[in-house]
Amino acid sequence: MSKFAISLSNPSNYHALDHWQVIGLEKWQDVLLHAISYDVSVAHFSLDYSTKHQRSGENVLALHPFLFYDVDNDKDGKKQPLSIKGARDLLERYGIAFGIVPSRNYKKLKENDSRPDVERFRIIIPLENPPPIELIKDKELFRKFQEIFAQKLGLIAYVDDAPLRDMARYYARHTTPPLIDSIVVQGRLTRVDKIFQMATQELIQERQEQETRRAEHKPFIPPKSSQTTSSSHGHIVIADKDRINAIHIADLINTLEGIVREYKEGTYRMIKTATAKYSITDDNIAYDFKSGKKYGVYAYLAEKFDTPVWNNIARKLGKLMGCEFLVPDPAFCVVLRNAMARAHSRQEVERTLKAHYGVGFVRFEYNYIRVADQCLDYPSAEDRKHYLALPPIT
Repeated sequence: MSKFAISLSNPSNYHALDHWQVIGLEKWQDVLLHAISYDVSVAHFSLDYSTKHQRSGENVLALHPFLFYDVDNDKDGKKQPLSIKGARDLLERYGIAFGIVPSRNYKKLKENDSRPDVERFRIIIPLENPPPIELIKDKELFRKFQEIFAQKLGLIAYVDDAPLRDMARYYARHTTPPLIDSIVVQGRLTRVDKIFQMATQELIQERQEQETRRAEHKPFIPPKSSQTTSSSHGHIVIADKDRINAIHIADLINTLEGIVREYKEGTYRMIKTATAKYSITDDNIAYDFKSGKKYGVYAYLAEKFDTPVWNNIARKLGKLMGCEFLVPDPAFCVVLRNAMARAHSRQEVERTLKAHYGVGFVRFEYNYIRVADQCLDYPSAEDRKHYLALPPIT
């Protein structure tokens, strides 16, 4: 049985979804020829598969003994530029075997990139042994393994991150003759055991830290603020904004969406739900990769509860979590007087109070004011006089 093998798709089809087969290689550098002529993948895909197509992470049985790295030198500047010569000089220092093949868009103008003569290429590194089967069983471990390998080879600042996360990644064949020949550099085969051990240890530590953070967030609801009532009849309530904003946004995501997976990508804490992928920052901000939106606690709850009104958010959150996020408002006097100062009618005052407190019912009687289910005194006789002096409607 050949020491080296690779998966290829023939005939090529849309996104190389099917027709994957494994072929043996007499020598490792033969993979460079196949990478030009065929769609290739380092994943060994099952012939019997339950998903809608063969090339899927769920259908990976094993990994072939190669590492592929994409250097795209994209115009967005997310990665540092690297030339073929620079890549060769970098890797030759390690004394390892490697190959470099041009990508099919090598020095070609792309639809979204009009820069001429951009070097786009792939680095292929043969391994002493296939990566351990444990990487197939644990996607987080696979990503950690790939990340550390790229770091140790000095490539992490230059190569595309997406292939490092995608177990079922494939590399497209050339549709026209390549503009340059592939490069083969002989040397020792790269070991995988030490990197695998490092990845395992780092992932264990990260998962322990995640558990510690979860424990620190329980109970994650801050203590309720202490407020005094402002009226002899009752009191009007407002959202306890400080208490709500102190809730960790990851806990809110878990409560409202359910966390499917939590892991780290580099220094970023990542959270995946059934419909979204978030990056969580230390300042309690969530970045949604799919929508491109940035959420603080208020923005996230306002969208999920479909209301911008703080009091409505507090009511819905309290009902969901079984606790109270509304506190007495000591500033009712100020709110009322500001509403009357700007209003041209009693109707406008009522409308302003409804909007401010997020309630559907406000009614002024001669001796008291009813807001929702609370009866409040007029702050002063002058306030009652001011209100009654306004026309009923505009």
